[in-house]
Amino acid sequence: MSDLVSIFRFVSLDEAAALAGVSPVTLARHAGGTKPARCLVGFPAPARRGRGQRLAWVLADVQAWIDAQRTYTAPQPAPTGAGKRRPGRPRLATGGGA
Repeated sequence: MSDLVSIFRFVSLDEAAALAGVSPVTLARHAGGTKPARCLVGFPAPARRGRGQRLAWVLADVQAWIDAQRTYTAPQPAPTGAGKRRPGRPRLATGGGA
C-alpha cells in the first residue's frame, strides 16, 4: 500500500471539491450516488476510502477531468468601422427635444 502512496498523489474531499469548483457536500453526495450532480458528470470515482470512510481521489485523474471540461474559446474581436446601426428608437436628426 505504501507503494501506491508514493506513486499517486491523493487529494481529500475538500481539495477535490475546490479543484472541481463545487462544495464538499455536493461532491460527497455525487460520489456516494445519493444525489448525482449534473456539473460533475464524468468526475472520477474516489480511488480509496480511508479511515472513517474518508474519500480520496488521485490528483492526476481530477486534473484530467478538469482539462476535459475546458470549453473556453477566446472571444473574437468586434468588427471596427461604420456598420449597420443597432435596432432601436430612431434619434432626431436636429438634436432637439420633443
